[in-house]
Amino acid sequence: MFNIKYSAKASIELDEIFEYILEDNNFFAVKVINNIAKTIKNIVIFPYMWKKTWSYREFVETKYKYRIIYKIEEEKQLIIIVSIFKNTNNF
Repeated sequence: MFNIKYSAKASIELDEIFEYILEDNNFFAVKVINNIAKTIKNIVIFPYMWKKTWSYREFVETKYKYRIIYKIEEEKQLIIIVSIFKNTNNF
């Protein structure tokens, strides 16, 4: 089982997502962050399932349209969340 580590950038982005949504709607801010956390749990369970680009993988969370970029360090059994941002592409 892999462990999760957030890069400094990803931690800041997650805080910024929460703060931005919180300005308008407390309930929705918590809901979005909980959904991102649930998505990251799925990455831990199925780390190789999603698209690989160079040495990174990406999971596109479709409900609230966030993209999670991560890297797998097999020898350390570690998944590093590199970046979390709003996906601006239309589905």
